Amino acid sequence: MMLRVFIVLFCVIASVCLGLACSLQGAEPEPGFSELDILMPPCPPAWEDLGRTRGISLRLMKATNAGLGEICRGLPFGGRARIAAPPEDFAVFIALPEAPGLSLRQIGGFYPLDARGRRLSLDFYGGWMAACALEGLGRSEKLTASFDWPRLRVEAQSRLGDPWLCSPEALGRKIAEAAFTTLLLKEAPLFPLDLEAHWRVGAEEECLWFFSSPFASPVLESGGRLALLLPAGKTILYRGRERLFLELAEGGGCRFFHFGD
Repeated sequence: MMLRVFIVLFCVIASVCLGLACSLQGAEPEPGFSELDILMPPCPPAWEDLGRTRGISLRLMKATNAGLGEICRGLPFGGRARIAAPPEDFAVFIALPEAPGLSLRQIGGFYPLDARGRRLSLDFYGGWMAACALEGLGRSEKLTASFDWPRLRVEAQSRLGDPWLCSPEALGRKIAEAAFTTLLLKEAPLFPLDLEAHWRVGAEEECLWFFSSPFASPVLESGGRLALLLPAGKTILYRGRERLFLELAEGGGCRFFHFGD
């Protein structure tokens, strides 16, 4: 009986000492898994034609307070990448669509906020939020990591049709200054522009032009004309292997350049 009591006391004391040693060394508890699957979304309908003509692939990257680092390239839409589970308490994953002549909006997600078990699904709204976080991390890692990102997603989705019309850089700065308010969630005003496709030779069937943002509806070119609604600044439209660069001034006036591969 005494021997049994001695063994129990020894085990309790040993467990306490081991826990104290781990605490003093700053050891973290072992996670429930050692690997993480990063899942890519399917190709959005607005980019399917571009994907067929350009062969879009995804470059996966991770951003922390230590900076931005590449994980891998050549991922397809709907694909996945298995990586070691991140040791950081806050990390931002970004997938950049890549193809010759294209500059498309990124995909993204947050770890561990968006993780479900050993899976982290990236999406297009997360790409805009990731752009906000990148700006914030460069200014205040603490305030950016502790920000209520799930609430931002809910509030933004209820207010913004195309989140890329709301500057992620401006929001990221406010987040890093602890000055964010939902009043900042406003889309930039759009200005009408009627553009003649003078680069088109001869009659051609109606065709669609696509924006860099998957949230923006394609624009129909009909009768050699494009009726556009654009924010001030620079915009790129794509059609097959053609590119249309536009720069619109708030007070009126537009410069544009057409490139065809």
